[in-house]
Amino acid sequence: MKDLSYEAAITELQDIMNELQDEQVSIERLSERSERARALIQYCQAKLRDLETTLGKAEDKPGPSV
Repeated sequence: MKDLSYEAAITELQDIMNELQDEQVSIERLSERSERARALIQYCQAKLRDLETTLGKAEDKPGPSV
């Protein structure tokens, strides 16, 4: 999942949600897709935490003197 972009992960999550709304999804497929969705959500949350950390570090650095 390391090569997956945040945007691609969100798109895949949306696809999974659309698929799970289909009432014809088998229990096995539901289980597979739910597990993949869980992994994608964790991945996206980690990406957002990393961004928050990066932005926090940028705010802590002093700006150029004028």
